[in-house]
Amino acid sequence: MTTSRSRVVGLGLLAAGVAVVLARTILAPGLGKPRPYAFSEEAAPLSEWHLQSSQALDVDARENGYFYPALQAAQQFLYAPAEKYASAEKYASAEKVGGDRQLDIEMYYLVITDSQIRRYLREYHPEDIRTKDDVPELVQQQTAVGTHVRFRHGDRAYLSSCINPNGPSTVDKQQFEANRNSYDLQLDRAIPVLLGRESIRDRRCLWTLMSLPAGTDDEAETSFAELERVWPAWYAWWSDRFPAS
Repeated sequence: MTTSRSRVVGLGLLAAGVAVVLARTILAPGLGKPRPYAFSEEAAPLSEWHLQSSQALDVDARENGYFYPALQAAQQFLYAPAEKYASAEKYASAEKVGGDRQLDIEMYYLVITDSQIRRYLREYHPEDIRTKDDVPELVQQQTAVGTHVRFRHGDRAYLSSCINPNGPSTVDKQQFEANRNSYDLQLDRAIPVLLGRESIRDRRCLWTLMSLPAGTDDEAETSFAELERVWPAWYAWWSDRFPAS
């Protein structure tokens, strides 16, 4: 095939692709936008923890600089120690089991985003973490499933990370963009993108914020260790159940 003929074929394919995109945009402008989503009350089975309750969170962004609301849904999952839950269920009501040792996990489904945990804490978290000075030091930790941060605020120890549509978990823009470059720009995604079933760059994230009580420094370290033990199982559960685009 001559150079000029190759150029003509290439231009023809490009024009066909553009025509498909334009037709899709005109005939079905809603394609490619994130679908409405609501969390199920079902949650990951966690070793040594029993799901006590699950409820939707009504969260309004404090600072919304996105083109349209980035937060699509939010859910809180409360877990009680399995051993205490079993005892309470046997002898009395299990509604208040766990006491101060309750595992609180909040999930936020975000779109058109960039995995900036520090900003999310200021913008969405119900606790009063609003200004740059208020956000505590975020200590990054690397594991087999990606990166997470841990920090203390008030009387609780926290672990937080963004579960990505593809690739390891991330905690900042640089890591998130590296995932997008590695996993989104693949030839096998060309047809779904052209048909509007997927976005060129999938900028969605399941922001996870889990916490346990932390009074003394020793208690905080114990809580951090438990959160980091729970995190891989939570990540695997939601990574396999990431919302459809």
